[in-house]
Amino acid sequence: MPNLEEFRRGNLVESFACLKEIKIIRCPKVRGLPFLPTLRGLDIDGSISATLLGSLRFLTSLTSLKLSDIPELAAFPEGFLQNNNALENLHIDSLAITTLSNVLDNLSALKALRLRNCNHLEFLPEGLKNLGSLETLNIFGCDGLRLFPAATMEHLSSLSSLTIGN
Repeated sequence: MPNLEEFRRGNLVESFACLKEIKIIRCPKVRGLPFLPTLRGLDIDGSISATLLGSLRFLTSLTSLKLSDIPELAAFPEGFLQNNNALENLHIDSLAITTLSNVLDNLSALKALRLRNCNHLEFLPEGLKNLGSLETLNIFGCDGLRLFPAATMEHLSSLSSLTIGN
């Protein structure tokens, strides 16, 4: 559905009162999502509009977010995920991001962080040390990663699984 731009406003909260997960696959024109208080999982695969990306900060009930195959995404917008305190799983795959600075700062509930094929990512941010609940860290195919901050890793007291590979 490459031409889908929006979900009809109307009364979507009542229509989708039990909706827990949404997958948006190759719908680059979607501009945003309505407030859905029961939404727990969001999977976006393929191109994404800047408007939709910015609207994710209002989905405060999310516990899982997967962003994949968005090669045009080089940076996250200011305030991205700043209100997503319930987020437990973050999977970032095949994005052109160069940094995760300011993305991880407020994710105190994050248990799993998976970075895959983010070839322009050069370092892991200092904010990583604030992820006291992080149990799993997987980094695959991030060929540009030059610095792995061992000192930051010392603060990850809940980390039980670390996987790094090509």
